[in-house]
Amino acid sequence: MDTFSKIHPSIVLEHDTAQLMAQQKTTGWPFNVEKAQELENALLTRLEQLRKQAETVCHYVPHNLFTPKRDNKKQGYFAGAEMQRLKDFNPSSREHIAWWFKTFQGWKPTKLTPTGKAVIDETVLKEIGTEEALVFLEILVTQKKLGMVSQGSNAWLKLVKDGRLHHSCFIGAVTHRMAHSHPNLAQVSSDKDCRELFITKPDWKLIDSDLAGIELRLFAHYLHRYDGGQYAKILLEQDIHQVNADKIGISRRQVKTITYCFLYGGGNQKLGLSYDNMLPLEAAKKKGAEIRRAYMDAIPGLEKLVEDTKRVAGGGSIRAIDKRQIIVDKEHKALNCLLQASAAVIAKRWLLLTHQNIGQTVHERYAFVHDEQVLGAPVPNAQFIADVCKLSALQAGEYYNIRLPIEADAQIGDNWAQVH
Repeated sequence: MDTFSKIHPSIVLEHDTAQLMAQQKTTGWPFNVEKAQELENALLTRLEQLRKQAETVCHYVPHNLFTPKRDNKKQGYFAGAEMQRLKDFNPSSREHIAWWFKTFQGWKPTKLTPTGKAVIDETVLKEIGTEEALVFLEILVTQKKLGMVSQGSNAWLKLVKDGRLHHSCFIGAVTHRMAHSHPNLAQVSSDKDCRELFITKPDWKLIDSDLAGIELRLFAHYLHRYDGGQYAKILLEQDIHQVNADKIGISRRQVKTITYCFLYGGGNQKLGLSYDNMLPLEAAKKKGAEIRRAYMDAIPGLEKLVEDTKRVAGGGSIRAIDKRQIIVDKEHKALNCLLQASAAVIAKRWLLLTHQNIGQTVHERYAFVHDEQVLGAPVPNAQFIADVCKLSALQAGEYYNIRLPIEADAQIGDNWAQVH
């Protein structure tokens, strides 16, 4: 008997994917080193300008309290008289930024870290929206870019070899989604100045292809047995977010944010903050519960789907579209694990079918990021490969008998900024 015939198809899929990812790493992604060095210099210059601007806002922040044991006239303190020591304001310190807003602008944070400190991130600073907040925001963004380009331990300019970045892509999530390292190309800034550094060979074109709304399509697939395909029909023929917004009575933007929060396993508090991120935490939790109920009522079959996935996951796992077992540690994550794991399976099948369908046509493979693949090819081959990506997506959906078409978009250009 053939021993390999007993191997679960999911294991074969993962081994085939790993082999292709090893080839991708060996090939590497062409990287514009000269332009990256220019960007580094521009970012350093801009960061210095921003720091000077921020230092005009605040010079010092409180340090520790100090009680002198003896008088010191030169320093201006006396024995037993407690005094507040100061330290220089650091415009890159999130703690210092939070202190400044609370002290001088009466800011009351609604998001806290597990240790009780105010959260200061890009979203929060955009919400505050003052001139000072936007300066601090740009400082954080500029530092983050510098970390990616040149200063971080996995900075591009540190890892580039022979003009290429040989990054790793492997199973790294509980849902068997791919993870990325050395460097992590799933976290590249979407800004043009970063994306345009990722290029292809001279006289070649870059082809970028994405699966179209893969998790929503899988949501429609799993809902099909409960709603007879109603959600799938709306998804394919109408604007699903607008339809749901009209049913619930909120804006399209809000319902889109809420949809993904719901599908990713967000709790009531997170749902409430997705609706209005300025709500106090208790109010957000209450609002989130109302939204969850309204969302469940707006989508026929959803409540039963959620109940059934939780019931199955109560045993500690759930099976993805290819019957592989996915560990579920908490029941409220069941639907998210089901959708994300199944999306990962289809993306890998799409990847392999694309490779198979391209055949001997000259090309190079550069990246596979969640539901996106990036390839390079001589100009005459580029359109063919773009078409193959689209065809292979349809085939991947058919392979797993998905109840609606799995489609992909494809763009052709000279760098990653032009195509994604």
